[in-house]
Amino acid sequence: MAAHCQRVGDVKRVTLTREPPRNDEVRLRLEGRCFVQELPLTTTREFEVSEVDRALDGLGEDPQSIVVTSARAAMFVARAQQRFPRAIVVAVGPATLRALELQGVSDVRTSPALSATSIAAMSLEAPVLSLGALHPRPELANGLSARGLAHTHVAVYETVPRVLTTTDQELLATSDVVVIGAPSAWAVASPHVRPETVVVAQGTTTAEVVRTNHPAVVMAATPEEIERVLF
Repeated sequence: MAAHCQRVGDVKRVTLTREPPRNDEVRLRLEGRCFVQELPLTTTREFEVSEVDRALDGLGEDPQSIVVTSARAAMFVARAQQRFPRAIVVAVGPATLRALELQGVSDVRTSPALSATSIAAMSLEAPVLSLGALHPRPELANGLSARGLAHTHVAVYETVPRVLTTTDQELLATSDVVVIGAPSAWAVASPHVRPETVVVAQGTTTAEVVRTNHPAVVMAATPEEIERVLF
C-alpha cells in the first residue's frame, strides 16, 4: 500500500461521505488536526434475510467460491458460509475483511489489488457466488466470464443516491479533501467538487472511477491509511 500513500499537504477541511456510523473511526483519527464534517452521499437499503435465503436456496449448484465486494454484505456471507462450508471466501479489501471477521467468517482471502478486477484474476473454483449491491459494477462478472468461470450474483442491498441540497453542494465545493468510499458516492459528489480538491478513494476500483473525471486522487483503503496520506 505504500505506493498509494503519498501525503496530502495543507489539509484544512475534510468531508467524510459514508453513512453513519461508518465514518466514526476515520473521524476519531482526524479530529483536532483539521476540520472534519460528514455528508452521507448515499443511503443503503438492506434486503430482508428471507429474500436472500430464497435466492441462495435457488442456486442450481453449490458455489465453490464466495466473493464479497462490500462490507455491507458481511452478515449475508456468514449465512452463505453456513450453507456452503466448503466454499472459499474472498474479500475485496481490508474493510470488508474486518466486517467478515466480526461476523465470524474465517479463513478469508483478500484480493491482491483491492479491486473486483484483481479478484476475477485470482485462482477461484467455479461456480462463483458474489454477494453485494443490486446493481454491481461489471468488472468482476466480465473478468470471470472471460475465464469461462460460472458466476451468479445475489444482491443483498441497494444503494440509493441522495439528492443534495444547496447547502450540501456548498459543503463539497468548499472542502479541501473529500473521502469517497464507492463509485456510487462519487457519482453524487463529482459535479460539486473543485478540480483542486483532493479526493481520497477507499479502494482501487473507486480510485479508477474518480480518475476518469478528477485530477487530484489518492487511494487509502483503511482509516490508518487515510490518516497517513493526510498527515
